Parts: sequence; structure tokens; C-alpha cells
Amino acid sequence: MPSPPTPRPADESDEGNAPPRRLWVATGWQLAARLWSAGCTLALLGSLARALDPATFGRVVFWLALYLAVESAVDMGTGAVALRRAAQDRWALPGLLAVGRRLRLRNASLAVAGFASVPWMLGEPDAGWIALAALYYLTWPLELSPTVLKRSLSYGTVSAARVLAATLRLGGVLVLLHGFHVATAGPYLVALTFSAAAANVWVHRRSLPHLPRPTIAVRAPSGMFAEAWPLGLAALCQQSYFHVDNLFVRAFGGDVEVGRYGACVRLMGFSILGAQYVAGSALPWLARRRMHGELGRAATRLVIPLTLLFAPVLGAVAAHGEEVLALVYGSDFRSSAPILLWLLAASAAVYAGAVLHTALVAGGSTRAALFVAASALVLNVGLNAWAVPRHGAVGAAATTCATELWVALASLAILARTDPSARDRRGWMLLLAPVLFWLGTRL
Repeated sequence: MPSPPTPRPADESDEGNAPPRRLWVATGWQLAARLWSAGCTLALLGSLARALDPATFGRVVFWLALYLAVESAVDMGTGAVALRRAAQDRWALPGLLAVGRRLRLRNASLAVAGFASVPWMLGEPDAGWIALAALYYLTWPLELSPTVLKRSLSYGTVSAARVLAATLRLGGVLVLLHGFHVATAGPYLVALTFSAAAANVWVHRRSLPHLPRPTIAVRAPSGMFAEAWPLGLAALCQQSYFHVDNLFVRAFGGDVEVGRYGACVRLMGFSILGAQYVAGSALPWLARRRMHGELGRAATRLVIPLTLLFAPVLGAVAAHGEEVLALVYGSDFRSSAPILLWLLAASAAVYAGAVLHTALVAGGSTRAALFVAASALVLNVGLNAWAVPRHGAVGAAATTCATELWVALASLAILARTDPSARDRRGWMLLLAPVLFWLGTRL
């Protein structure tokens, strides 16, 4: 599959506090690719929701969420550390990638062993398929190679890899569904994960020509694991508090209920694409602004318009939740509209929290980033334990909203305390986001 041309790294000396044009171009590449990917995911989940019995569909959604959560444990902060260091020193890349790959391979092996043993011991249906699907983690070390492209905000090839994975994922599921009429969850899990493995191999090979080749020996980077593990735990906590709801909903509501909740979570994931990719693209730029003592001001100038733009849009979508759910998953999902309302409110908070939490990472405040994520996980688990037995999946969705609000507020408070430039008078404008979301629901 051909990939878009990778431009030469632009001169970084002209960057200021305003988000550079290259940041928006990079976000555009990623957003376009993620829209395609999310569209493919919604199409395949909609097809499965209509064709499989509700319990089988719920198992597909549950295990897919668990695979995504464990990806953070395999990464364990290596991607963020490699990108942050490489943003300041391009020649450190070969050593960073070598160390990062070793760490990821170790973590991937542990993840594969866990998926091969725990489902079998618990007597899960399709335990063998679950273990086979987990083998895609062994390609995760190769996913680190595009760091060389990300540091210069050149996301064409990275975005093409996502398009490739999504297309293979949709094609594989449709072949199994309509070509072989598979009625069990396991084969679909293999199709979903092995498409990601193929994309990891492809993007690794496309990134190799762009890696710097030092003419002298370069010392291997030191302290990478010490710097990475707080970020890794923070990312793992983030994935955990985003997906742990499924454990509570499945325990108290069963596979059918977790299928409905997971379907709404997928729509939430679609709605936060802008936040994810603006924050991800901004990391190297924010790291360089930190070197000039302007991290907080730069983050504030990015987060305010982003949040205020999307809050009313998300509210308007929530107002038509029943129609959206029926369009994507079928009329049987109309009753899940209250779940979607709370999750879209959480999405509005994510647009603030994602950028502000990334600013902590860019500033090297790894332990502060870990504190925010770990405290959010504790809050999420505690609220789920109280809300889900009483209110079911709606309680889990409300818990997600409360958790994302905490992430945004805590990240802003820590950034303002550690970086005086974050104490921008315009920060109060973020308080308008809940009002704009509510106004959107009135449309």
C-alpha cells in the first residue's frame, strides 16, 4: 500500500506559543485516518450486533476492550519517552528505539502468557482463540519505529498504517460473517487483532529509511525505563479507568448489557478523536515550548478553543442519541440513549483533559501525570462499585463523566502550580464548556 510522502523535518526554531501549522496538518492526517478507522469499526460492530446473538456480541466487545487496555501495559511509557527525548535530540533515536523495543518485547511476552492462561483457567468460551488473538502484541515493538516521523510532525505514513489496519479489520470480519457465517466470538477477535499486527509490520518497514544513521558510535540512552514506568503506569491507569466499567457492567448485568454499554463506548471513542490526535500531535511541540519556559501558555492557547468548539457539538449529538444508536446498531439499541448522553458529556471533558495531561508529560512531570491517572482510576473504581449495582450501565457512564472531569481539573491545577505561564486569565473560559454542552442538548 503506498503511503503519502514524508516531508523533510521543518525548521523548529520559528515555533512560538501559538500551535504551529504543522501541528494542524499532522492532526488532520491522523484525524482523517482515525475517522476511516472508526467508521470501519462502527460498520463491523453494527454488522455483528445485527447478526450475532446479544451474548456473543457482548463477548466480542468485552475482549476487544481488554486487548486495548493491555496495549498500555505493553507500551509502558516507551512511546511517550522516545518521542519526548527525540523531539529534542534526533540522533538519540537509534538507541531509544533499541531500548524501547527490548522493554516492549518483554512486556508483550507477559501479556501473551496472561491471555493464554487466565481465560482458560476461568473457563471462558473460545479461550484458545483469545490466546491466539493476543499474539499480535509481539509486533508491538515494531510500532515504536514511526517515532522518527512523529518527532517532525510527519504523520502521513503513520496515518496510512491506521487506514490499512482498519480496512483489513473490516474485511476480515465481513468475510467471517458473510462468507463463513461464523457464530462464535473467537475468530472475530483474531481478525480484529491480526489486522493491527499487519499494520505494525508495514509501518515499521516504511519508517526504517527515515531513521538517522550516525557515523560514530552513539551511547545507549540511560534511565529510559526509570522515566518510562511512571508514564506507562499512568497510561495503564487511563486505559483501565476507561475500560474497567466493562468488568462491573458484565458482573452485574451480564454479556448482553456489557454489549450495549460497549457499543456506546465505541461511539464515545469516535467522538473524542479530535482530542486524542491534537494531544498526540502536540507532544513534541509542547516539549520544545517547555524548553523556552512557555509550556503552560502554549497548552492553554491550544485547549480553550478546542474544548469550546466541541462541547456544543457533542451536546447536539447527545440530544439525538436514540436516532444515532438506531442508525449504527439497530433499533434494539434505542434504549441505550441515556448511557450515550453521559458518555458524550464525558467526551467534552476529554477535550480539555487530554491536552492538559499531555502538557504534564511534555513538561517531564511524569509522577504528576501518574498521580492524576492513578487517582482517576481509584475514583472510577469506587464510583463504579457504588453506581453500577444501583443504576446499571447508566451508572457506569455517569462514573466515566465524573472521572474525565477530575482528570481535566487535576491536570489544570498541577500545571498552574508548576508552570506560572499556565496562569492565563483566559483559563476561566473553560467553565463555559458545560454550559455550551447543555445548550447543545437543547438543539
